[in-house]
Amino acid sequence: MPDTKPQPRRKIKKVVIMVAIALAAVYLIGGGVGSCLFYFEKFSRVENADPDTFFSYYTYPDVDKAKYPRSEFTFSSKGNTLVGYEYGAPNTRGLIVISAGLGGTGDEYMTFMTRFVDDGYRVITYNNTGVASSEGGNTRGLYQSAIDLDALLTHLESQKEYGDLPVYLLGHSWGGYAVCAALNQPHRVNASVSMAGYADGMEMFVGAGKELAGNVFYLLYPYLWAIQKCYFGADMDVSAIDGINASDIPFLIIQGEKDELIRPDGASIYAHRDEIKNPKTRYMLTAGDHEWVYSSQAAAAYNQEMTKSYGDFFELPEVKAEIKREAQNRALLEKVWAESVNFDKLLYNEIDEEIILRIETMFDSAK
Repeated sequence: MPDTKPQPRRKIKKVVIMVAIALAAVYLIGGGVGSCLFYFEKFSRVENADPDTFFSYYTYPDVDKAKYPRSEFTFSSKGNTLVGYEYGAPNTRGLIVISAGLGGTGDEYMTFMTRFVDDGYRVITYNNTGVASSEGGNTRGLYQSAIDLDALLTHLESQKEYGDLPVYLLGHSWGGYAVCAALNQPHRVNASVSMAGYADGMEMFVGAGKELAGNVFYLLYPYLWAIQKCYFGADMDVSAIDGINASDIPFLIIQGEKDELIRPDGASIYAHRDEIKNPKTRYMLTAGDHEWVYSSQAAAAYNQEMTKSYGDFFELPEVKAEIKREAQNRALLEKVWAESVNFDKLLYNEIDEEIILRIETMFDSAK
């Protein structure tokens, strides 16, 4: 009579197959869920800063509104209604569009706005998809800034009041990518300045993902790529370098040598300068980091002073005890600290004069 008992090898093989199936299921389901959580946490919706708490940026609530009144307008980007603001309406030196960084609002570049308006320019800021007054459940991803700027430029080109004005772009980080990549589409733009901009969305995304999660990032990469492909499709093929090369206008690429987020030898436009064929492109390497690539020396020194003061304050035993008792009190204590040092927002956000003059000189020469 034949032996019908399963052989040990067959049992082992069966167990291995079952374990492999279980692991594949965990990866497929868990990886998908984990990737979605990771992605949408990184590109979550951005709101305006709470006016009752301390905020180091010089924003529109800090501005003299009688001197710098603004008008609001709306435009559409991929089905969402976005909000823009215009300043210096009577000015005729040119129209400067400022594109903000990821996680920020258009209101966070008011030191640029006030200076440009004082110097005779009209200025437009705006909130990207998923930011503050604009629609959108989240900020979608690294390519969205170029999509939104393309939509804004299309809107401005339809307005007769801007017909005779030269148009200039200024962008930082997310916006630094946008003011180059959006010019893959034909727009009436005379010159563009990118500060701390990245060259390619996927290169930037992979680099940042590896910084956050190490090699584990590659386990989630197929899902993260798929999420972006669903959102952006062919827009994932759009690079800042292509936009620069497709345009016959001057570009100024400003990069901070201490930038640890978009490094001068990493994902930055500056790092890809050997790929740029537009002969009107110029480069400027500053002593700044990512956030403060444009800071004056006085602002950089004040930043260091305030960073130390802030750290010392939150090491005080009574302050640490208060936070331990109620963590949400930290925001209130930050305001107490700022008032105690008479925090100077204008100095903290001061722009380097050489940078401003170089930008304005380039703009005027590109009329």
